[in-house]
Amino acid sequence: MADLASWAQEARDDQWWQEAEPQKVIDIIESVCEGQLDPDDAAGEIQATYESLILANPKAATVIWAILFRAVASIGRDQDASQRLVDLVLALQKTGEMFNQSGSPVKLNGQVVWSELPEFSYMFRTYCLSISHPDDCDGDWTEEAAPTLVNATTFGALYLNQTSDPKHMSFFASTGLIDGLEKSWPDVEMHRQAPVYLDAATIWINQGGAAIYRLCHDRFPRTAAVGTLEKGCKWLWTGGQGFSPARWDFWKQRLDACAANQDFDLELRAKVEQAKKKMEAIEEEAK
Repeated sequence: MADLASWAQEARDDQWWQEAEPQKVIDIIESVCEGQLDPDDAAGEIQATYESLILANPKAATVIWAILFRAVASIGRDQDASQRLVDLVLALQKTGEMFNQSGSPVKLNGQVVWSELPEFSYMFRTYCLSISHPDDCDGDWTEEAAPTLVNATTFGALYLNQTSDPKHMSFFASTGLIDGLEKSWPDVEMHRQAPVYLDAATIWINQGGAAIYRLCHDRFPRTAAVGTLEKGCKWLWTGGQGFSPARWDFWKQRLDACAANQDFDLELRAKVEQAKKKMEAIEEEAK
């Protein structure tokens, strides 16, 4: 993988990761992505490499997330590599708790290392979803934003579909679906931002749809604000915050409308149609 080799070299050259421990983690993650190291074995190696550092300062765990999410930001669209990284995160979580000398679980910002994946969500957003506003972008915004969202969403959706605890990723799933399906865009942005966010929404459904359906069925709450609107945009969903069966149905209706919208190119409309069929298949399987 050319992108993987590029990521690994950039990570090894990073001035903040020159110590032996982060360099070892870079090697481990590269081997996992290449399929040369089992994620369970990799999790054990990472834990052993960083145990003393985390016991001395739990914030050291964030270095591991930074390295891993830099990889996601570079190669996340590769589903095989993303799946291996998801397996690595789940394996780290399964290693359970770390205990300090007094016998208490080691915590970072109130969350237990590793069972509660402290700072996982924050670091995912920081390293994988930092997208500039189109007006602040020096180059082609689409060329910058589209790969970023595809990489992050592919990993995020695969993770959401496999985790037993949706709290870390459900926020990003709902945000992705809001941006992709719950806004009406003015004409100029219909051809710039709308396709990028719609594409990401289809990935959430196609890769994480089963988990999203469960969240909707269980009416999983989402208390965060829905976000801000671009000038000229309007909210299309007015049914309240949180996941719900009604919102699931609304997303399916929006996919149907987008699939017929000739402002989008044929490739994107095909992805939208695939997402709609995925929702229908999930509903059928749930009966």
